[in-house]
Amino acid sequence: MKIYNNANLNQKHHKGVIAIGNFDGVHKGHQSIFKLGKKIAKKNKQKFGVVTFSPLPYEFFKKNKKIIRITLDDLKVDLIKKNNVDFIFICKFNKKFSMISAENFITEIVIKKLNPSHIIIGKNFRFGNQRKGNIALL
Repeated sequence: MKIYNNANLNQKHHKGVIAIGNFDGVHKGHQSIFKLGKKIAKKNKQKFGVVTFSPLPYEFFKKNKKIIRITLDDLKVDLIKKNNVDFIFICKFNKKFSMISAENFITEIVIKKLNPSHIIIGKNFRFGNQRKGNIALL
């Protein structure tokens, strides 16, 4: 299992299946997303990875307020690992990252860095500056 911190993926993880999300708590819903991703990856003889953010976007934008998280980053990574993923890609969520448009998130992160064959997201997943990206755009 490999962990990437904003780095380009090894070639062996390209054209894989990815799940993108905050995954705070790695609850049953998240686990079902991972199960689906692993099933698709196995069927297509690909790798399965999880893409997540640190800090979580709502933590970054509400840094002056007390934020209650289900799991801290180290525990979140451990819980994701326990779901037998092939890799975890952690996007450093900072001011620069928060300004990326939804279109640039797709081209610069998803396509250039991750290059997946399949993407799995939750129905409420939003991304990019001002949360303008959605399932239809992706």
